[in-house]
Amino acid sequence: MTIKWTTLFALTATAPLFAGTVLIDAPFQKADELKAWGTYKEAQVKIDGGAEISLSKRASNPGTLGLNCGLPLAAIAGRRLKVTGEGRGENIEPPKEEWNGAKIQLNFTGGETEVWPQHAFATGSFDWTPFEFYANTPFVPRTARVNLGFEDSFGKVTFRNLKIEVADTYLNLASIANMGYKDEVEADDQGGWSDQGPENDAAKFKFKTRMFSNVPFVPADPDFNRGKAVVSFRSGNLPKGAESVTLDLRSAQVSANYLYLLHTLSFAKPDETAAGTITVTGTNGKQQKINLTPGTDIADWWEAKHLPNGHVGATWNTAGGTRVGLYTSKFKLDSDLGQLEKIAFTTVGGKAVWILVAGTLSDENYRFPR
Repeated sequence: MTIKWTTLFALTATAPLFAGTVLIDAPFQKADELKAWGTYKEAQVKIDGGAEISLSKRASNPGTLGLNCGLPLAAIAGRRLKVTGEGRGENIEPPKEEWNGAKIQLNFTGGETEVWPQHAFATGSFDWTPFEFYANTPFVPRTARVNLGFEDSFGKVTFRNLKIEVADTYLNLASIANMGYKDEVEADDQGGWSDQGPENDAAKFKFKTRMFSNVPFVPADPDFNRGKAVVSFRSGNLPKGAESVTLDLRSAQVSANYLYLLHTLSFAKPDETAAGTITVTGTNGKQQKINLTPGTDIADWWEAKHLPNGHVGATWNTAGGTRVGLYTSKFKLDSDLGQLEKIAFTTVGGKAVWILVAGTLSDENYRFPR
């Protein structure tokens, strides 16, 4: 059972967190496995083909009651976690709300947010049923817990083969963002997007969406970041944009096969030959330089259409009535980069404004929709 946090912390201090790194691996076949878990005082817990949790009546306490344990904050910060396992139920009473009942629930707090990703089981009785879901964690988590049991319900539920592993790592653009989605005043060198005013901004972009072109991203929330959410780069049409920004990845302890970007261009012309460069550096000093090519990886946001390496991941109509969009691009990373130290994004300066909305590092070769 991989749940010895001291061992895990020693691992993450010296080795990268590859996608697939297991944080919890709990078959729940031996009584000793329960020692790492806290138990709700009114729950009866034992090993019987798995971790069996019984409640004889509906509890008045809020939350998911049964078994619980913490997750290491350093290992889960800014990650997408994959949660799998199996559950079996016996005489599970229906809850008042459909999202309650017998379930596995993760709980994360960070910044000004709290989230509860979960899987809730059916009511009544059922044999072993597999479950799988994904959970996004805060970039700066304060608390992280796993809860197994009941909320506003009672009966008997049993868990086995519980596994929680790292799937993806999100790039935290909040610290380098210089623009928001909304732009209230055109050409005032502040505000948002490409500084083209409220008729041509991203105010209608649904930034709380978490999947774009089958790729997971977490765009920044300007409400929790001083109104800033994206990086808009300098160009002839945005002279006060960012020249270059660098994300320090040393604390992330991450290695990946692919870099995914959610981005777009404004003011792009058909004859544009370059939009920017991406320089990925490993802790071993090795570098990979990626040239961002208009017409292949990215294009103008007006009337966005699919490209060879730029799938249209989001579209909306501006207040001015124009259909616009963002592109999802995939870049294969060199295997000899190893653990990543930093990623630098640099404009080439031209007339087009490169706008970076989100990024994800992953070992997964996500396929764009056809």
